[in-house]
Amino acid sequence: MSMGRFWWHGRRQTVKESIEYAGISLANGQIVFVNNRGASFATVLNYGDRVGLTPAVGAGMRFFEDG
Repeated sequence: MSMGRFWWHGRRQTVKESIEYAGISLANGQIVFVNNRGASFATVLNYGDRVGLTPAVGAGMRFFEDG
């Protein structure tokens, strides 16, 4: 999604502000990426940044052994 709006009350928007502006729910928790690198909701966006979100997985990785 290209929002093209990264200024909020005279300053650049954070990831969280941009997500809320787009109407995306944060209720389930999200893992955030900016330009394909791990980031936080407090990361300040620059022009041209790409934001990616993925739901947080509760179980995490599980390893199974034979037997």
